[in-house]
Amino acid sequence: MRHSMTPNRVAAALLVATVLLGACRSSNDASPDPAIRMRSLLLVMTDGANGDWPVAVDLVRVRDANLLTELLRIESAAWFRDAGEKFAKANPDALIEQWEIVPGTSVGPLNVRVRAKVTGVVFCNIPGTPPVRLGYHGHVTLGIDDDGCTLRGDDPAD
Repeated sequence: MRHSMTPNRVAAALLVATVLLGACRSSNDASPDPAIRMRSLLLVMTDGANGDWPVAVDLVRVRDANLLTELLRIESAAWFRDAGEKFAKANPDALIEQWEIVPGTSVGPLNVRVRAKVTGVVFCNIPGTPPVRLGYHGHVTLGIDDDGCTLRGDDPAD
């Protein structure tokens, strides 16, 4: 007995193959998940925090989700010692913005809008503080106190 595919079966097979190829491509896609659409960033440091010493803050945004995973593995102390410089040299497309904030002051709101799909982290140079993954859209505030850095905003990322 000879089996032949009818035009409907051929169309169905092509549809299934297209869906499977699309799923494979999206699972290997280097675009960040979820992408962050920040408009502004306000840095606020409480009075007397960090032993009343200024704190360096780096906002690092990347387009590749694999780089986000790499960033989350870096301890803040290592970032400010030399890992940040090495990361920047190895990833020239990364968007890195740097500030220093003094206890009892605020900086901003700063325009941090970009047109690309990005995600990323904030590093605060406070001992024992891990990187903080970006998780809000729109207008975002970074609070800095003796417990470290905390992001908050109006619109959580999906």
